[in-house]
Amino acid sequence: MTTKEELDDELQFMYLDVKKLIEVKSNEYIPGDEDALANIRRIAARTNETPARICLILAAKHYDSLLHNFEHYNYDTVVSKVDDIVAYLVHVRCFKIEQEKENE
Repeated sequence: MTTKEELDDELQFMYLDVKKLIEVKSNEYIPGDEDALANIRRIAARTNETPARICLILAAKHYDSLLHNFEHYNYDTVVSKVDDIVAYLVHVRCFKIEQEKENE
């Protein structure tokens, strides 16, 4: 059984892990760029896809891996893949916010 306190703790850990992941990957993929999601936009432009769909496709890659290999993965691998999925979903939220602002 997971208590509410344990769940809250896990949410806090997850937030910090995902925040760090996004910071590290941003510096790796787009060093010095003002646009935190520039690499996703470039991929979208090259593939004639929307940036949000690119993020969903990349998240789906990790989700598919979890579905097919969950029983064989250790805890750290599962956490890593879940964090990747959440990071891509945060990007989807950002793209949706941008879209809403453009439509105002």
